[in-house]
Amino acid sequence: MLRRLLLGYLGLLLVALAAFGVPFGILWASHSRADALSALEQSAREAARAVLPPIAQAVHRIPAPTTVHPDPDRDSDGPLEQIRQFALSPAERHTLHDALSDFGAGTHNLATVIRANGQVVAAIGSAATVAGGVLPRPALADTLGQDGQPTTGEAVVGHVSLLYAAVPVLVPSADPSEPAAVPIHERTGIPVAAVVVGEPSGVLSGRARTIAASLSALGAAILVLAALAGWLLVRSLVRPLEHIELAVADLGRGELGARAPTDAGPPELVKLAETVNVMASQLSELISAQRAFVADASHQMRTPLTALRLRLEGLAADEPTPPDEVQAILTEVERLARLVTGLLRLARAEEQPAAPVATDVGALLAARGEAWRGVAEEQGVALAIDGEGPSYALVVAEDFEQAIDNLLDNALRVSPAGSTVRLSVDEETDGWLAVHVTDEGPGMAADDRQHAFDRFWTRRAERSGGSGLGLAIVARLVRNSGGEVELRDGPTGGGIDAVVRLRAA
Repeated sequence: MLRRLLLGYLGLLLVALAAFGVPFGILWASHSRADALSALEQSAREAARAVLPPIAQAVHRIPAPTTVHPDPDRDSDGPLEQIRQFALSPAERHTLHDALSDFGAGTHNLATVIRANGQVVAAIGSAATVAGGVLPRPALADTLGQDGQPTTGEAVVGHVSLLYAAVPVLVPSADPSEPAAVPIHERTGIPVAAVVVGEPSGVLSGRARTIAASLSALGAAILVLAALAGWLLVRSLVRPLEHIELAVADLGRGELGARAPTDAGPPELVKLAETVNVMASQLSELISAQRAFVADASHQMRTPLTALRLRLEGLAADEPTPPDEVQAILTEVERLARLVTGLLRLARAEEQPAAPVATDVGALLAARGEAWRGVAEEQGVALAIDGEGPSYALVVAEDFEQAIDNLLDNALRVSPAGSTVRLSVDEETDGWLAVHVTDEGPGMAADDRQHAFDRFWTRRAERSGGSGLGLAIVARLVRNSGGEVELRDGPTGGGIDAVVRLRAA
């Protein structure tokens, strides 16, 4: 799980880095190319200013024509073309080369002056031999047009790839609308040649590779740091899960004291660990109760079975069988049957109960009282039902009726002839409703009342008769309705007041 989480985390991070890095690299390459061309254009402008003096001197020596139009489409064979065919003296050519030499060194591998017909006037740099093929004819025409706009681009000449910028050399001249008597060299803005400055495109590619390598190194460093941080984060999440897994595995092996730690991890996992611990506690209590139940049931059933075996052995030896022996055997069988019946009822009571619903417990209590009235009359006991009107509480009706039946059975069994068993319902002030089953029997000591709901517990005077499961069954049935039961002294100091407390609806 740790590996899958970490790989998934790193995969998402790698996708995020790629989604950011690739567009950034493309955008940076575009900006870098634009910056390189802009720098070349600036260098070409400076070169044009540097070579202007010798070219202007050459132009000034040309006789002034009668008319000159700066538009090459309208004056391609006229005086403007004559001007563009200016001739440099040796001194001017030397000055021109000196001016270009400052722009053909370093990363700039080409600085050249080109006439309108594509003829190279001068070229400096390692790419000087291909200077004539760098500036295409359309680009040269745009550069030397009427507006004289700079031109930038990339040219591949032979095995040389160059980024270039071309700027027109504008010789001062007057406006063409001026009289023809004004000398040509006094006119403004006549583009007579183009200055081209270039550098190998590999320089830009090298920068791109450097940036790409830097981005790759940065991405790798981010991945390493993210992997370390992710491992620590995932480990902090997985380790509590491993502890919980170990605790569950220990519980599966029967180590009921195993618990998951709840002092580390995010709140969700702490809550999960607490839930597992609650489950472990309930499981431990359930298994302990089952073990105690089996041990107690075995102990309780062993006594009547032993007595029954001894009496049957006596029957085998005696001839004829005395009637009292037969009666004793029947008594032990009846006691064993009561014990088995009690165990069956307790097992059913501990099954998953239905959800409690709002029910009129007063009506249920009255119905059970009427059902037991005939039994009470046979024993000479009066059965009184106090209270009128509905009293609603949250109960499982079937379990409540069975609990009342058991309490009435106990009350009638201990009530002397001429006494009264009373059923009543009281509403308490704390949101509870109390059902009372009160008898006028011998009562029960406080110590006995504390153990009355334990399984297989009976009072010393009754240990030869009851199974000790009746009140344990009552307690389980009442808990199924979300209530509680307790034994109190009777209202007159004698007898028992069995109180079943339920949530009022």
